[in-house]
Amino acid sequence: MRLRHAEVLRAVMLSGTVSGAAQLLNMSQPAATRALQQAEDALGFRLFDRVKGRLHPTPEALALHAEGERVFAGLDHLRRLARSLRAGGGGRLRVAAAPALSLDILPRAIAAFRRRHPDTVLEVETLHAAEVAEGVLLRELDLGFAFDPPPHPGLTRTDVAQGTLVAIFPPGHAGRGDCTLADLAALPFIGLRGADPLGIAFESACRAAEVTLSPAVEVQTYHVALSLVAQGVGAAVVDAYTARSAGGRVTLRPLAPAIPFPVACVQAAHRAPSATAGRFVEAFRQAIAA
Repeated sequence: MRLRHAEVLRAVMLSGTVSGAAQLLNMSQPAATRALQQAEDALGFRLFDRVKGRLHPTPEALALHAEGERVFAGLDHLRRLARSLRAGGGGRLRVAAAPALSLDILPRAIAAFRRRHPDTVLEVETLHAAEVAEGVLLRELDLGFAFDPPPHPGLTRTDVAQGTLVAIFPPGHAGRGDCTLADLAALPFIGLRGADPLGIAFESACRAAEVTLSPAVEVQTYHVALSLVAQGVGAAVVDAYTARSAGGRVTLRPLAPAIPFPVACVQAAHRAPSATAGRFVEAFRQAIAA
């Protein structure tokens, strides 16, 4: 059964007459009659019985119409999606971000993006830098945001911001102003377990300053480190985005010398980025700048 025949069947079901169907489809009555007859010839059974000048659907026509409504609903969704994509939204976007960026920055970006593109469905994950890169490479993600993600020939990297590491101390800490790495030895130190890019940068800075910090507690995320500092367990060094989400629960001190790092977006190098992805990257850039 051709799509045109299904359209005629639907139009007759809605209007009850061939002339009404012709008006709905913006075609002549003879053309609508021929299309209906062609559909019945192709199917090998009647679709309508004529009773007192009106067409009444046969059980077969009712069954076809029910299935056809699902087809037309899908076509309507396809048309809406095409219009939305043309306007810069719609579709589905799979996004992942490092835990520290998922606390505050990513929700802000999503909120701003959704206000502009409410038809786009977002799938959001929280992953570490290596996992973000792997997800994009395996086509499980469209976009990934991480701190200084590792280079890979299959990835395109765009730096969206420049961050810094900061020292955090328990509430009531007496120190003020810039903090040296040596100052961190005054309290038990909470370190990050694993070889993430920021951890590598921090260890490099410690070696350059000839400072050795032996962690009393090792954690996997900066958010856990922040919570431990807020409970008075010790001091830690975290990214500024995690630190600023503390809401006064810890004391922040800038590090001197500063330890900067890039915040980057990674996408698959072998796929052209969609307009929707580009708009989300801009929303993320604005959220992190704010």
